Amino acid sequence: MLPKEEFLFLWNHATIKVLDLRYELFKPEEIGKSYKLPANMFLYATGGGAEVQIDLINYTLEGFHLIHGGKGTTLQIMATDKGFEYFLIFYRASIPLTSNKMIARALQTNNPFNYQYSLVPNSPITMFEKIYFMYKKWENANNLSKFTVKSLFYQLLNEIFMQLDQDSVDIQKLNVSSQIKAYLEQNYAQPLTLESIAKALRYSPSHLSIQFKQQLGCSPIEYLIQLRIEKASILLEKTNASLRDIA
Repeated sequence: MLPKEEFLFLWNHATIKVLDLRYELFKPEEIGKSYKLPANMFLYATGGGAEVQIDLINYTLEGFHLIHGGKGTTLQIMATDKGFEYFLIFYRASIPLTSNKMIARALQTNNPFNYQYSLVPNSPITMFEKIYFMYKKWENANNLSKFTVKSLFYQLLNEIFMQLDQDSVDIQKLNVSSQIKAYLEQNYAQPLTLESIAKALRYSPSHLSIQFKQQLGCSPIEYLIQLRIEKASILLEKTNASLRDIA
């Protein structure tokens, strides 16, 4: 769990830009969707229900519920037979490179904009009204409307952080190695390179390699080779496929 003071300290020094607001509704006969988040995101569920997974963490949503996910994570939504209604707020947060060394060190160790957490809002209707008004303003697409959205987003953040400060909410650190492992499990049979893996996951090759090696003790390519050997061993043992076909 990230220390709340450091979490709020870094947010307090950040520059925020709202990138997009979306409203989505899955009807009871629709299943859901899966996609990689192009930016940091708040998902606010307002009706129906769904099983939501962000990377390896599962949430069962019923009624009003807020989830935060970081850029590059995979969001999967499986709606229940009640359907599912929700808003998505995509944003970018950055801290100027001119910040002092203490801020830079804290950001390198614990980037709060990528962290994952969920909560049931204490004032769900108030939060709904704020987000709905942001969404309607965003549709206007003029500069004044976008400035209004930005100011409302800060109010929304304040509401969220006040509840995080009061409640015992578990804030999960983004696990880069879990993202890479999940991607390799799905694509190990494809011709992969460090550059192609990094591009797919929206990281730089050097950052991806360093993070993976720190967490698992080997490089992504070494892990991929071992994974392919394990898959080939299973095929050799459990099937009559030829060596050529397995290769």
